[in-house]
Amino acid sequence: MATAGGLEIHQQLYHAAEPVQSNASEALAPDLAGPATAPVAPPAAERSPTASPLLRGYDPTVPLTALLVLAILIAGIGAAVHRATNPVRPIVSSLAAGGLSPSSSGVTPTTIAPALQAPAPSASSPGGPSAAIPPADVQPPAATQSSSCTQMVDSLSTRNSKRTVDIGSLLQTNAFPPLPLPGFEHPSVAGVSHWGTIADYLAASAGPSDATTAQWQQLLVQNGFVNADEAEFQNGSSNYGALVLRFTTAAGARAFNRGTMLAACSAGILENPHVISSLSGGVNYLITEGPPFRASFVAGDSVVRLHICHCVQAPDDQALAGQWAQAVASQVGAG
Repeated sequence: MATAGGLEIHQQLYHAAEPVQSNASEALAPDLAGPATAPVAPPAAERSPTASPLLRGYDPTVPLTALLVLAILIAGIGAAVHRATNPVRPIVSSLAAGGLSPSSSGVTPTTIAPALQAPAPSASSPGGPSAAIPPADVQPPAATQSSSCTQMVDSLSTRNSKRTVDIGSLLQTNAFPPLPLPGFEHPSVAGVSHWGTIADYLAASAGPSDATTAQWQQLLVQNGFVNADEAEFQNGSSNYGALVLRFTTAAGARAFNRGTMLAACSAGILENPHVISSLSGGVNYLITEGPPFRASFVAGDSVVRLHICHCVQAPDDQALAGQWAQAVASQVGAG
């Protein structure tokens, strides 16, 4: 219901809006006094009422992108370091060997699974950790050589032999059988020695090498050493010699011959042995120390050792040592 007061208010509100329209029309009206029309300024660009003047032209996606790139780089570096410290070769090798399949294990080429272990390689595989470990029945070369040397010594004849002459006296009187080689029938005697005790014999270093001296001393005592004689022969520039060791019994001589051979086998200085089956304890061989070409046999209570140097220059010096042993055994009655 309108009242006079309400009408008056309505009129006042209506009239209060007119000055605004009047002012706006005055601002937009052309200047009649001037010849030119004033340019109309373009409307100002709308901006967010909450935008700060300091952030004008700032794109918030730029730092987010930089952080994302940095995170990717850090993740890549971490993965590379992890691969370097935890190689995946066991996984690759197990896949190649058929132990794991990518579909069944869930492991992909880029998956790092250090907890997985590669399966043991099969016996037919030429590689793998077991390739460096020889089977239990395979011995290293040095052990194999010593084993074959010991087998040779065990195969030597142990029959009871004899002698008909004093072999030491043959050496002392230059009546020892000569080297069976043309031109060596009458050698010169370069030196003769005789030892009546073990201490004197070992002090002369006439028989054992440095590697077997202790074993020789023990064997000389155990087997009843009596005496030893040695002669060195010379023919031109060739040198060779013979050593005879006498014991109280023939069994002692055989035990000494075998024991010193085993000592040389253990020391690794006896090589290329060849058994002389016609002689008790007969063998020709090489020694890596001193005159290399050797032969040994037992004649009754005596052990005969022969040695030839390289300077003899026979077609086969080792075979020549064996032939000399057979010639000596024949002349001293050893059978």
